[in-house]
Amino acid sequence: MVCNSVGESVMCYNLIVINTDKKEKKRVGELLSYIFESFRYNHDGAFLFNSTNNQYVRTLDYEEFKRVLSNQVLGNGYIHMHLRLASHGSVNVDNIHGWQFDNYYCSHNGSYFEGYTYYGLHYGYDNNNNTDSFQFFNKYKNEINKNKLSKIDLTGFFGVAFCTPKDNTNKRIVMISKNKSIKVYKFGSLLLFSNEPLDFLYSPLKFAGFEFNNVIKTEIENQILVYDYKQLNIIKHKDVNVKSMYGMSTINDPFYDVIYKKSHKKGSKKGNKVDNDALNDTWDFDNYHYKCTQQNGELDCSWEMDDY
Repeated sequence: MVCNSVGESVMCYNLIVINTDKKEKKRVGELLSYIFESFRYNHDGAFLFNSTNNQYVRTLDYEEFKRVLSNQVLGNGYIHMHLRLASHGSVNVDNIHGWQFDNYYCSHNGSYFEGYTYYGLHYGYDNNNNTDSFQFFNKYKNEINKNKLSKIDLTGFFGVAFCTPKDNTNKRIVMISKNKSIKVYKFGSLLLFSNEPLDFLYSPLKFAGFEFNNVIKTEIENQILVYDYKQLNIIKHKDVNVKSMYGMSTINDPFYDVIYKKSHKKGSKKGNKVDNDALNDTWDFDNYHYKCTQQNGELDCSWEMDDY
């Protein structure tokens, strides 16, 4: 599913919340509800899994989902949430993220163009009955389950993907980032991994295996990680190559100006050929960010367009 598109504020929302307190359960319903309200325009399907009570929800009923969120209590485990905004694939329960692939529940914000792509027109998936995200996870389910990071080919992949264990026998969370960063926050004893900014949260410089680059957050980009949510550390890591070149003519391309500016800025243009990853990045680029400021003791939050 393409969850970002040129010129629009269109994006799926992808979140993991880990409770790092090994002794105390935390009531997280208010926090999750606040985040949900910020992204509730993603109205095409909601997914939640709480490892504390093994609660698994995939629904198109957002009022019911909001009631489920408000009652969430998190023990020494995690909550995985995804809010879908469809631009490809039918709007139905089957296409809601949080699919089970053996021992993992997986969700994705971004796009996956399997094989050779030409201006984003050859998607390599069924527009009516499935999504590109499902195709990616299904193709690499064995590698994800065995944590064989070197075997996961991210050619044609853009965005942020999370795969979380479906039971407590597995302590490993798989996180994928390509040309879009995973924002990492600490909120009390909670560690949050988000594909979009949550800048009302604040963090120390070091926490749970991460070194934060400022007092707000740290970011993970162009990496595949396996994270132990019990020991709170990274146990496997792979850098993602985003420099591969593919022969793709830009002649008579309606998106040439946008692609050229993006790829030229990255220094990836050669003659009439552009970086396929730059194309995917342009097709799905993050042209909006969520900004929160304090106004008279209250949070004032709004979407703002980035400057290029």
